[in-house]
Amino acid sequence: MGKLTAKEAAGLTAPGRYTDGDGLTLYVDLQGRRYWQFRYTFGGKRKDLSLGPAHRVSLRQAREAAADAREQIRRSVDPVEAKRKKWSNSTTFAEAALKVYNDRKKGWSNGKHKEQWISTLQTYAFPVIGDLPIANIKREHVLTVLSPIWLTKGETARRIMQRIEAVIDWAVGKEIREDGVNFKLVRKALPRQRREVERMAAVPFQNAPAVMQALAMSPSTPAVRLAIELLRVIFGCHARLCARRSAHRRVLSPITVRCSRCRGLGLSRNGSTRC
Repeated sequence: MGKLTAKEAAGLTAPGRYTDGDGLTLYVDLQGRRYWQFRYTFGGKRKDLSLGPAHRVSLRQAREAAADAREQIRRSVDPVEAKRKKWSNSTTFAEAALKVYNDRKKGWSNGKHKEQWISTLQTYAFPVIGDLPIANIKREHVLTVLSPIWLTKGETARRIMQRIEAVIDWAVGKEIREDGVNFKLVRKALPRQRREVERMAAVPFQNAPAVMQALAMSPSTPAVRLAIELLRVIFGCHARLCARRSAHRRVLSPITVRCSRCRGLGLSRNGSTRC
């Protein structure tokens, strides 16, 4: 006969362990989440078998699950290992990915990222490895997903690789897998990607003076305005005077001279610099 009643169990909300007897305990963590656990010893090691959250598993159901675990122990079967093997054989990559997604999305505020996280896996990974047991996913399976898009959709491929790695790590943490996939070797097996550079449109040189003037008049910080002023000096010298290798003295604006960042830049006392 257990020590707890259903009413007592429902009222236990303070962090701690509350025993029902014969290894069955109600565990309440620091965040107030409540789980049923069966604690036992097998092969000289103490272990905890998770029986599910208290809001889904009743006291009666927890006792029945604990009784099943005791029967397994009497048959020399480790309940945790039996559960891991059952999950390993039944949990597919797609199911594991959806579990990871549902657990993590609660903490994401970026709606676009939330949608893309699972949609990219559904588009590129699920058709290839979605139905495979998560415990059987190996390096060659990951390469099969990434190889077709590694050079054509580089950024997407890298993000998919990160998300596959997150799912694999989750499975290891849940003891569905014994170990993970070495993603360093995955990267080495893929060709080198060309660096994707998004270039901004150049300003026509006829418009450069107006652009520089607009930047100089912007309400920027002193450091930014200093950088703008130095750019004006550099480009002015290069375009008009430095090409002729003639000395040129350019007077800087008062704000540039006053800026403490000007110290050590070779400015003279009157605020001028030489090309």
